[in-house]
Amino acid sequence: MRVQLILTNHEFGNATGFSSYLEAFARQHVDGTWLTRVSITGGGTVLGLEGKTLSSELVPIYIQQLAEEKTLSGSSFNVMELHRSKEEEAHQLVFKISTN
Repeated sequence: MRVQLILTNHEFGNATGFSSYLEAFARQHVDGTWLTRVSITGGGTVLGLEGKTLSSELVPIYIQQLAEEKTLSGSSFNVMELHRSKEEEAHQLVFKISTN
């Protein structure tokens, strides 16, 4: 009875699953960028993406494309981190963006 009440009240956050988020990330692509890690926590309320890019200018373009996804409407990526990759990959930049 308690489990049913928790599920009915959506106390776990997302009751529809996370595949729509993964589909949205898969649909959007900007040449010269790629994801290396996806984090979906808080029942889908906290999203984190990590990836690599060949140019810092490509990350905002990627974020704009994600904003067009219905699943991500209302999500705001408000944390962004960008730094140069290790020496063996000096031509790449590592980016991290999150909604928290």
